[in-house]
Amino acid sequence: MLTLREGKLVLAGLARTRAKAKDRLFEFVKKTPNIEDLAIVHSTTPEEAQSLAERTKSLLPERPPLVARLGPALGVHGGPGFMCVAIRQGKSATEKATGK
Repeated sequence: MLTLREGKLVLAGLARTRAKAKDRLFEFVKKTPNIEDLAIVHSTTPEEAQSLAERTKSLLPERPPLVARLGPALGVHGGPGFMCVAIRQGKSATEKATGK
């Protein structure tokens, strides 16, 4: 599992089974503060992506996640069964108050 931090690709952990990997994606969403938008992107597994989207709806009831299929340019790198979570974060209350 990989994440993007400050423009760099970083190892976020390993999961031995597909079910554990999906649980890790859910936990990642759950622990992320100030989510503005959420998308779940898949290459060949729309049912699994929709299942993860259903789980995340309780975390963001006012903003249901977008479920989309990965395009061919990136799909060739992810391969069959690829799934990712894309999150756009907003500013925290502290950042809004201080104008950062």
